[in-house]
Amino acid sequence: MKLACLWWHKAKRLNVIQQSLSALRAYLIHGATAQRAEHFQAIFEQAWLNIEDSVAKIQSFNQIQVPESTLQAFEQLKNLQQDILEISHTDNNLPAHALLLFDIAPLAEEAMNQVSSAVAEEVSLSGLYSPKKRAFAGQHG
Repeated sequence: MKLACLWWHKAKRLNVIQQSLSALRAYLIHGATAQRAEHFQAIFEQAWLNIEDSVAKIQSFNQIQVPESTLQAFEQLKNLQQDILEISHTDNNLPAHALLLFDIAPLAEEAMNQVSSAVAEEVSLSGLYSPKKRAFAGQHG
């Protein structure tokens, strides 16, 4: 009976480790919006609660000790995954994206505004934009 319980908890641990990795992947891919980020982070946190619960139950069977190195490996994995969660959707994680949003896009917007203003000014000047000139440009363009 104890052996079956130990096997079940080992399988459960593997399952919830996979669940934590799946939640992490989903967060990286789909977690840019606050609602989705909270959803995937909750799944991630629940997976780690399940891992900790499983380890505690294994240790409760006749005082079976989970090796300290295994506990440290779990803690290290959890910390690394949490670090990934924390930096994944920050501007510093995506330098090209940040460059586009904060440097290039404002410059492009300003350039488009200047071009639009120049075109609007040209159109508003009398004699420069007439139906005859438009027809002539169409024939020779």
